[in-house]
Amino acid sequence: MPQFASIRTRKIKKIRKFSRSNITVMTRTTNCFYNSRVTL
Repeated sequence: MPQFASIRTRKIKKIRKFSRSNITVMTRTTNCFYNSRVTL
């Protein structure tokens, strides 16, 4: 369990860092993807 928890926290930290740096890009890409899916 402790190993899994440490891995999970590491992943969360990485995700947080990534979201902080590229949140605008991510939102743009997701919005484009969602719009394309809706149109199709």
